Amino acid sequence: MGVNAFRKSIDDLIFNVSRVIGPDDGFDTVYDGWRLSTTGNSAWAWVRGMEFDYRQQLTFLSGWLNRFGVFANLTLLETKGNYSTPDGSVTSEIPGFVPRMINAGVSYSGKNLSVRVLAQHQGERLSAWDERTKEAWRYTEESTTVDIISSLRVSKRFSLFMNISNLFEDSPVQYQARPNQPQTVSRTSRRFDFGLRGSL
Repeated sequence: MGVNAFRKSIDDLIFNVSRVIGPDDGFDTVYDGWRLSTTGNSAWAWVRGMEFDYRQQLTFLSGWLNRFGVFANLTLLETKGNYSTPDGSVTSEIPGFVPRMINAGVSYSGKNLSVRVLAQHQGERLSAWDERTKEAWRYTEESTTVDIISSLRVSKRFSLFMNISNLFEDSPVQYQARPNQPQTVSRTSRRFDFGLRGSL
């Protein structure tokens, strides 16, 4: 088991900027109402956090059960930054930083078969920022994905594999300013990869 604490200072922070083009933005009027997505790097920020990590092979169990292992880690972040707004305000919401992330899983490692089940949870986070108004800030809902990675050795040189990504088809919604204003709604299907690996 491990615990880590850290703090980082960032100058010229690169972040996503997304806004609707208006008549005062310097574009041709034909583009009024279009959404402009770009990046900026005129800000500073700092981030501090804690990381907790736990891993254990269950060797104390008897028989085939001792081939199982478990792991989990938790990352908690606190951020603050200045986006060079006219009033020089400082905010605790920084685009691209996930305030809470959890990874956990179970593994099995047998003579010929190996399987890993991995889960990742990401807390709600700020995805894109607009310097003109907080009402245009875009957020991504919290999300949890589960993946399965497996491999079966059929000979000394060859093995079969099958991986499943996003098992439960988690599809977080991206919204603007508040959850009742969805901006992007999409469905992410599960993905299957399978085949034969070999070495000469």
